[in-house]
Amino acid sequence: MATKLGFTITIPRFYSAPFRKPFISIVSSSSSSPSLHSSSSSASRVHQQPCHFNGGRRLLVLSSNATTDQPGPVQEDEVVDSKILPYCNIDKKEKKSLGEMEQEFLQALQAFYYEGKAIMSNEEFDNLKEELMWEGSSVAMLSSDEQRFLEASMAYVSGNPLMSDEEFDKLKKKLKMDGSEIVVEGPRCSLRSRKVYSDLSVDYLKMLLLNVPAAVVALGLFFFLDDLTGFEITYLLELPEPFSFIFTWFAAIPFILWLSFSLTKVVVKDFLILKGQCPNCGTENTSFFGTILTVSSGGSTNIVKCSNGRTLAAGYHPTVFRPTPWRLAHATFYGDETGSGTMGGACGYGNLFSNGYGTDTTALSSVLFTNGYACGQCFQIRCIESPYCFKGSPITTVSATNLCPPNWAEDSNNGGWCNPPRTHFDMSKPAFMKIAQWKAGIVPVTYRRVPCVRKGGLRFNFQGNGYWLLVYVMNVGGGGDIASLWVKGSKTKWISMSHNWGASYQAFATLSGQSLSFKITSYTSKETILAYNVAPSNWQVGLTYHAKVNFH
Repeated sequence: MATKLGFTITIPRFYSAPFRKPFISIVSSSSSSPSLHSSSSSASRVHQQPCHFNGGRRLLVLSSNATTDQPGPVQEDEVVDSKILPYCNIDKKEKKSLGEMEQEFLQALQAFYYEGKAIMSNEEFDNLKEELMWEGSSVAMLSSDEQRFLEASMAYVSGNPLMSDEEFDKLKKKLKMDGSEIVVEGPRCSLRSRKVYSDLSVDYLKMLLLNVPAAVVALGLFFFLDDLTGFEITYLLELPEPFSFIFTWFAAIPFILWLSFSLTKVVVKDFLILKGQCPNCGTENTSFFGTILTVSSGGSTNIVKCSNGRTLAAGYHPTVFRPTPWRLAHATFYGDETGSGTMGGACGYGNLFSNGYGTDTTALSSVLFTNGYACGQCFQIRCIESPYCFKGSPITTVSATNLCPPNWAEDSNNGGWCNPPRTHFDMSKPAFMKIAQWKAGIVPVTYRRVPCVRKGGLRFNFQGNGYWLLVYVMNVGGGGDIASLWVKGSKTKWISMSHNWGASYQAFATLSGQSLSFKITSYTSKETILAYNVAPSNWQVGLTYHAKVNFH
């Protein structure tokens, strides 16, 4: 028996029934199958004590009774409207429920877009859509992504999935980021962590209200400035129309808003207010994240107390990089047993020992290297189908620190191992000797991307001068790679740095004499993190500065 996840949508009526958010209900039963469509994306959650039950396969079931407000049977003396006959059962004189019509609508979309066939005519589809809109159904007004999500959920239950788990999780994450209520989930148990979770959403009203104190201060400064100028500002507000209107709405109010937002950002940095149901009693709880006058709220997790006395951990969790499927490739080695020949490399990491990479490194063929954006990525590699493989096919984890360039003078299958489109690893000799005998020269392998586990925060090695800053980003966790980098001096705004080569980024700006902060975006997960005050105002080229943040 499977663990079922009943997905029930309550559709708002335009004229009568009040709006209710979608909710999730769980019925658990014993099973040993792994969970599918379990999201690996970033999610804001509240969790409490562990829940104890055996893990089971989750099924996302879209009930055909998708609303509690359903029309009843047609009475004998009622007149059946001929315009909605396609949605009525004439024999039984029973009109189809709103849920059934919504299901037909989604099935029509699925058949047309995924199977390439039409199960109803254009006129019937338009009439069905019009009927749904008249009934107040939000399904007919869903975005294309929301429709894809529901179609994928239905297809998964029917045993004909339309997309992979990774694609489903990616779509679900996008809808959550867009604020779609179709994916909002209430209190539920996680089969993996055995804890009760509840999704949180951003409380935009309270975040806006945080600017009220600064707005009061801004108004006070505005009137003070008006008094200092002999009420010249008041005179401008009393100009004949349309000049008074233009000055008020396009000068005075924008200035006050800008000043209030600026004052708020000075006092409260990187703030976020989340709200969500208590996993135990359903009471809505609010949690604040951010830094007030350099005092942090406690990172990405807060401890809140529910009205019933239970202590909960509320937090927003950063994107966690997950291992990829295993793929086929080949591997060789370069250098000697000491690994000294692998120092430096195209990524620019310099001394791999002092910068945290050691001898478990590899050079990548250009197919994997992707112009240096793969620098720092971590791979698990194991030898297969060769007499030189060690018994049991042990796995070793290596970091990408170099490029294995093409050798066009040699055949791709005889010396030109790194020629495109070959996927190839030229490992350090110490790393290669963990999976196979070195005398093999080249062995077939399987590999996969895995999260990089690094000690400490990001490291920034400075080169260049006061007018041209070249930064090498090292010790990157999570995906291990960098897609883009911004720098901010204590006297400048955020400056986008261009990709130089490997793991280096450059900015042509005068930054000497300023403390430097960085904004980093992962190439793999697209997550962005901020590293404030990494380097002091007296920073020097040739030195490496450490941040307190990292990817996961």
